[in-house]
Amino acid sequence: MAQESNEERLRRVCLDYFDEYVFNQLPLYLIRLSDMELLSRNDIWEDVRPLVDIPKLNYQGVLLESCEEYVRNLVKSAILSHRKTMPTGPGFEKLLEFCKKARDDYGCAYAWSDTCCINKESSTELEEAIRSMYRWYKDAYVCIVHLAQMSSIKDFPSEPWFTRGWTLQELLAPRRLRLFGKDWRPICPKKEDLSGDGDEVDSFPYPNDKRSGFMLMAISQVTDTHVKHLRKPPLQSISVYERMKWASQRQTTRVEDVAYSLFGIFDISIPSHTEKVEEHSIG
Repeated sequence: MAQESNEERLRRVCLDYFDEYVFNQLPLYLIRLSDMELLSRNDIWEDVRPLVDIPKLNYQGVLLESCEEYVRNLVKSAILSHRKTMPTGPGFEKLLEFCKKARDDYGCAYAWSDTCCINKESSTELEEAIRSMYRWYKDAYVCIVHLAQMSSIKDFPSEPWFTRGWTLQELLAPRRLRLFGKDWRPICPKKEDLSGDGDEVDSFPYPNDKRSGFMLMAISQVTDTHVKHLRKPPLQSISVYERMKWASQRQTTRVEDVAYSLFGIFDISIPSHTEKVEEHSIG
């Protein structure tokens, strides 16, 4: 049998990683922003796999990390964090504006929102969403936060988003965060608007509130969370006491959501299909 060339090996590794990434790492459903269609993982696989153009990669000395970055950029997606509303009226307008920001401001091809990307009629899919939520927010290209009643950081103390249970992980997990207020205007003042620092400048050329000292300090003060934990939190290195303190300041609509919303914060996993998970108030 002929020995596999470096080019063949890299092609196989990239295609294998693409398959694994789509079926095990992506959310169950994503909105395709080009036509606002809701796609399953199978749909996305069929949509994107023909675009995996391996020969464009540099085969000499390419690391697996380069392959992973290449694949992730093919399925670049934004994720929405917000206080939940009904999926009609203002809630629908919010979804459209979020998708527009994801596409036009951040160059994303796909987007995720709890209002339409979770099938709450399926206990199996709902359970997977609960178990995977933290990771989905962590892996998203950018997390877009909508605070509908706010105009500036002066409104932070009265904004319920900072007190809800589910939004704690939506604050901590993302590497990149952008807060928008009324009329979808950025909360961060223009003079404080930083696209990034260090190694992220080249890889993420868009505004990121987690790279703004001004924004991080304001969020830190209203959430009683240290700036270093907001920036790039290695949660396993933070004491259980500290994480419990964050959680104690949050409320959820349902009692069971207190536990569900902390799975990612405490790196807890539960076996799938062990029991029926009833519909709850994600968001």
